[in-house]
Amino acid sequence: MRFLLVTFLTALLNLTLSASHFVGGEITWECDKDPASPNYGRYTFYLTIYQDCDGINFYYGTCAEDLTVHNLPGLTSICMNFLDTNDISSSGVAGSEPCYNCDNQPNNQFGAIREWIYMSDPITLNGVPPAAGWHFTWGSCCRSSNLTQGMNDDDWTIRSVMYPYTDPVT
Repeated sequence: MRFLLVTFLTALLNLTLSASHFVGGEITWECDKDPASPNYGRYTFYLTIYQDCDGINFYYGTCAEDLTVHNLPGLTSICMNFLDTNDISSSGVAGSEPCYNCDNQPNNQFGAIREWIYMSDPITLNGVPPAAGWHFTWGSCCRSSNLTQGMNDDDWTIRSVMYPYTDPVT
């Protein structure tokens, strides 16, 4: 019994908590409409995450994040490759110190914002979305503890829906 208690306490003391400090985000896509392109008719998805800079870093590299696909038979996820990250914090008044800065902020100052951009390889989506649409989601844990509009420390999900559409030009 004593061994179990010591093991439990050791595991508890070594527990690392990490929060993403998610502020917002979006999932978008583009369809390649150029008949001369090798990717004609394929879709490229984009995931943009906005984060309070005092959170943990998101992932870099190939297949760094995955979109979950709902209601599209034969496709359950889309691999998202890291593309770029940018400090998009307010810059303040010209000639003055920046209001916020993700890379040089004192004591992880709340309010500086970083954007994380991911892009999929071009993919083919077979069929036509049903009336309820195909849903694309991505989420994680946790929103910042410093948020004042509610849902602080909660898990979160970004969702985008592709509905059936016929382009009147093509």
